[in-house]
Amino acid sequence: MHTGILNSSSQNGLYYQPTCQNNSQKNGLNGHTNQSANNLSNGPHPMQAIIDKIPLADLEDIGSRIEPINPNVKNIMITGGAGFLGSFLVRKISVLYPEFNIVVVDKLDYCGSLNNLKIIKGFPGYTFVKGDITSSDFMSFILREKKIDTIFHLAAQTHVDNSFGDSFEFTKNNVMGTHVMLEAAKVHGIKRFIHVSTDEVYGEVAKTSPDCHEESILAPSNPYSATKAAAECLVKAYHKSFGLPIIITRSNNIYGPYQYPEKICSKFI
Repeated sequence: MHTGILNSSSQNGLYYQPTCQNNSQKNGLNGHTNQSANNLSNGPHPMQAIIDKIPLADLEDIGSRIEPINPNVKNIMITGGAGFLGSFLVRKISVLYPEFNIVVVDKLDYCGSLNNLKIIKGFPGYTFVKGDITSSDFMSFILREKKIDTIFHLAAQTHVDNSFGDSFEFTKNNVMGTHVMLEAAKVHGIKRFIHVSTDEVYGEVAKTSPDCHEESILAPSNPYSATKAAAECLVKAYHKSFGLPIIITRSNNIYGPYQYPEKICSKFI
């Protein structure tokens, strides 16, 4: 069982910080000290009733809000937001930054499910749109219609084993899909394009080799990692050629709730 409080901020409105009633978690999630509900100066926030219904397990690793908030960020698109990692990002932003409008675009492939987003269905700033990122007309329409200013690009085919049998699908989604997103972002003046890649782009790294860094040579060793490396090249090219503001992340092995049981950690657990 859990409760939460909404803290007031003079510059950025209200935000939610979960707290626990369990004595073993008396310091709240992630070690944050509980605060008295008396800190609420304006009474219960409209979001409070919705957030109170979220199971504690879904708030376990949600983290905490980071200030200050970029005033240019208002409408966020998250591609692949019904997948494992994307849905966690959607839940995190929805809870910690309720002032943002979030548009999730996902074609609901075999490993994507609306069940991953069920707990935030009632959030007023959340919108789900079923669609394919490889459709340039569709993506341009959504960016224009929703006035998107920030894109988190997570939509991709991700399972390495599948890339050996259906590599064309990986090239279509991971390379062509990223290219479509970049072109749409350029045309519509997106203020930040965050591309979620993988450490697989480094290829096979010997234990005796030094740690890989941002400028390490990319040497992908399978069709999946090759398409992710190609997508990265496109992202960096749009930054250098057109000045598109980008961030690239290279995730390692990630596991947790809502993960489709094909990856080794979730499968064994």
